[in-house]
Amino acid sequence: RQRQMCIRDSHQVALAIRDLLGCADVVIEPVSSNAFPAPAPRARYEAGRNMRLDALNLNLMPDWQTALKTYLREELADSSG
Repeated sequence: RQRQMCIRDSHQVALAIRDLLGCADVVIEPVSSNAFPAPAPRARYEAGRNMRLDALNLNLMPDWQTALKTYLREELADSSG
């Protein structure tokens, strides 16, 4: 079983979205989370893992890149029709 690559930060996700949409000319700059105050403290590491599903060999979640690609494909298909 392949190890899933974890999301490091929202900048990485924004870059992935840009690339999947074919917008390589769009510049995305990282900013500190301090620029966007939140009412509660943010977790330093937001990835979740279901150890019970892992133990039962039922953790069938796709990696985040595959899930993002699928989501964008479905959303763009819905918005074009």
